[in-house]
Parts: sequence; structure tokens; C-alpha cells
Amino acid sequence: MDPAILVFAWFWLGQQPATSQIPFSSMALCQDAWQALASDRKHALDEAGDQRRVPQLSATCIATGPAKPALIPAPTPATVTPLPPPTGIEWLAGQPINLLDWGLQRAANSIEAIRSIRVAYSLNGTPTEDVLDVDFSLAEIGRLKYIIQGAVLVKAPEALTETYCIAALRAWRQAVLKSNGDRPANTIDVWFSHAERNLTDRPKNLAESVVGNFEFKMTVNGPGAGAGQPSPISCTTPFAVEPAPPPPPLPAQIP
Repeated sequence: MDPAILVFAWFWLGQQPATSQIPFSSMALCQDAWQALASDRKHALDEAGDQRRVPQLSATCIATGPAKPALIPAPTPATVTPLPPPTGIEWLAGQPINLLDWGLQRAANSIEAIRSIRVAYSLNGTPTEDVLDVDFSLAEIGRLKYIIQGAVLVKAPEALTETYCIAALRAWRQAVLKSNGDRPANTIDVWFSHAERNLTDRPKNLAESVVGNFEFKMTVNGPGAGAGQPSPISCTTPFAVEPAPPPPPLPAQIP
């Protein structure tokens, strides 16, 4: 039986191939190896469901004959017909996305749906409730640290107090959690999970550890702007902590 060499190359669309070769003692063994390579690629393609996610395969068996050396020079890349560069949509389809990116986008989509909040507070000793439109943004404030920001506009300048800000912050936080699992850890699980994939290496208590990377912020803006107008007031709270009302002012000391 004449020996043979399997010459093959794995390569991605739009990239130069890397060629390898393996000698075999017979053409039959070489062809068996070629079939195994093709079968492995087909199996990977069936799992991926998209040929752009599986490298291309070019392979052939070359008979060397008894007088030929065991190895022959590998063909240069120029002998392989270059593939056209991927189109824009093909390039996008081949780019990865991680579960953090996915979860942040899901969080932004769900929070953006909250158009208004109900703020319960006391004005001059009278219980009052405001229904306020809320503007939302999700910002990165450090490496893997994020803040969920809400902003409201009040009509009464006397509402620009720390007590009112905390009441609005509490209403904002409750609205976000209520629409995404009700509890902080449940909310994180809703955002950072994949319903179609069972990730066996997912860390235990992942949600409990991730809540520490998020916090809420509320900014209360008053009517108008410029000289003589009160400045906006902001307050924050960790994602898992219900904001507490500020302590009452100390009584004035009698000299």
C-alpha cells in the first residue's frame, strides 16, 4: 500500500488559512482521517446553526508513493482561493456578546418602560401624593459599577427638600423592583439570565453578589432655572437598601 499525506486547512471567512499535513501509511487511512475531519465540522455546524460561526475546512489526500519522502512542502496560501470579505451583517453576526451586556440592555429596556412614579410625602403637616413623570438613565460610574438614575420635576419649590428627594427615591426604587421580580436579588436574576440556556458553571448566589455593583439615584428639579431659583437635590441608595427618611432636625437649644 502506498503512503499518503492528508493536507488540510481550517480558516475563517475573510482570513488567510493555516495549512497542516499529516502522513499516513496508506491512502485508506488518510481518507478515513479526512472523513473524520468532515464529520467533526458537520457536527459543529449542526450545533452552531450558522456556518459563519464554524471555521471552513479544505482537505485532500495526496499519494506520495514508495519513493517519495514522507512529507511534502505545504501549499502556500496563494494556492487557496481567497474568500470575499464578509458583508456588514455577516460581520455583526460573528461578533460575541457577553451576559453582562445582555443583562444591562434588558435592565435598560424594562426600566425605561416606567413612565411615572407616585411620591407620598407630607407638606406642611398634610399627607400629599404627587404623580410625577420620571426620566431614566443607566450609567457606569466605575469599573463594573452602575447607577440607575431617575429625575423628576416638581412644581412647588417647597418640595425641594432632602425628605422629598428620599421619598421620590423610595418610590423610584420600588417601581423598578416591582416590575422586575419585586426583590433585589430576583430583579438581578430577571435581568442577567438566559431563558434558552442552562449555564451549568453559573456561580452560586450570583444575584446576591451582583446587587452590590448597582445603586439608585434620584434627582429632584424645581420649576424654572437661573438666579433665585432653588438648586436640584439628589440622593442615592445601594440597590439592595430601602432608603430611610432623614432624621428630624434637632430642637433649638435655649440659651
